[in-house]
Amino acid sequence: MRVFVVNPLTSGHNETYTRSYRNAFLALGATVITLYPDPARIGDGLADSPVIKIPELDWAEIRSPTEYHLTTILRRWSSVKTALNQAGYRPQKDDLFFFVWLDSYLYRSHGWRSFFGPLDSYLFSLLHRYIFPYSWSGLYISPKYLRSGPLPPRIQRSFRPDLLFRSQGCQGVYLLDEGVVDCLRHRNPHIRAWASPDFCDTSLPDSPGEQVRALTAYAQGRPVVGLFGQIDKRKGVLTFLDWADQMAGAGVYFALCGPLQEASFSASELLRLRNYELHPRPNVYACFKAIPDESGFNALVSASAVIFLTYFNFRHSSNLLAKAAFFQRPVISCEEHCIGERVRAFHLGATVPAHELDRGPALITALLHETAHPSPQRLDGSRRYVAIHSLTALTHVLKPLLPASCLQTRGE
Repeated sequence: MRVFVVNPLTSGHNETYTRSYRNAFLALGATVITLYPDPARIGDGLADSPVIKIPELDWAEIRSPTEYHLTTILRRWSSVKTALNQAGYRPQKDDLFFFVWLDSYLYRSHGWRSFFGPLDSYLFSLLHRYIFPYSWSGLYISPKYLRSGPLPPRIQRSFRPDLLFRSQGCQGVYLLDEGVVDCLRHRNPHIRAWASPDFCDTSLPDSPGEQVRALTAYAQGRPVVGLFGQIDKRKGVLTFLDWADQMAGAGVYFALCGPLQEASFSASELLRLRNYELHPRPNVYACFKAIPDESGFNALVSASAVIFLTYFNFRHSSNLLAKAAFFQRPVISCEEHCIGERVRAFHLGATVPAHELDRGPALITALLHETAHPSPQRLDGSRRYVAIHSLTALTHVLKPLLPASCLQTRGE
């Protein structure tokens, strides 16, 4: 059986996700062809698992209001077929397409279209069936509406990005947020849906990179509270800096590393952020350069004592939580939604209500005290979390997509 693993994104953890899904399907006995914007980075010298270059989507396009226009989304589905044809591949009836970032291929009615209720979404489904008549599945990373509570009836009728999951070609979908799987099934009883582990790369570099060396030098032995990755307002960056200011004399160092997503901040907020970088505070390291790779990211996590995950209205999974659990670093997060639920269930740190953010500095102090003598409960919780969100678990949950004959050839 052939599986085409598709991902038009390269930023963040997308390279790790793409490689890991490819390797999991290979381990299950499938022949895997990967479609990715940068074949050189994902090839890994696997001669029997080719990589086909496809156009890259960037975050600016993903966040644009035009991203979900009907013609835009249909072109994305069509471009996958075009890329295969140009590379000499002809999809067959038994082939499966797996979209690592399925969100970018789903249509949502917006603006004036909502007056037509579900009509626009049904039109998309019909056109999609004609353009892409193949079996497919994918990872639905951020179905925010499933954690939004009941929607007003008119919006609920029109806002149906999951309507496509009812199509004949859909073989099922995977969600990183186990807390909404049953909700999706309830909305669409005929949809096959599973929770996917939010596995992570855990490699470390042979030697510390520039950011880790600078962080270590500036911290001067002080425990580090770290916020790493895309520096976006929704990640609670302003709260992070507020807490840093409040703890200026507490012997704690705050590290903020990753590319700055300027569009998410106001002009005054950007000025404040740039001031932290250009005029360093005694207890804050701000570096808005891209983190070179996953191993460099992991080195920053390993160099920290506490990981900041107090994201603003962030409803789903964070790969940083898996990294923190692997390196046994406690986290501080909001108590709401997926991250808060996991932190409490696995005893991975402390949670703070969104309306009580002033408690943050005290909770950080308590976590730092506990870090010196971690409780068996937290250590056990970290180990259990890592086991659940592992590559072994990923291989297991993908089995329903493959026929028994394929699994039998691998002794599954």
